[in-house]
Amino acid sequence: MAPAPAEVSAPVPEEKEKKSKAAKFRELAQALSEEALDVLASLMRDPDVAPSSRIAAANAILDRAWGKPTQPVAGDDQFDALKIVIVPGRQVEVGDGDGVAGDS
Repeated sequence: MAPAPAEVSAPVPEEKEKKSKAAKFRELAQALSEEALDVLASLMRDPDVAPSSRIAAANAILDRAWGKPTQPVAGDDQFDALKIVIVPGRQVEVGDGDGVAGDS
């Protein structure tokens, strides 16, 4: 009778191993989420903590709860909007929003 073949396990691809480590790390971090939030909240409420640190803690809490606020793109209210016209094969012309630069 021939001996049974030795059991061989396939090597785990490096990419799978990395994902597995990342997933484990994420799980560990998520397990600490409540404690981290408690730390931020206590810093935010502590009058002995520097105001800049209290603000940073409050912002961190708000960013995680509601997401970071978007930054609107706006010009200066004193001036008209800047208009840039790009014409293929021509140089870029800059105008004041009412027409092409150089118009009188």
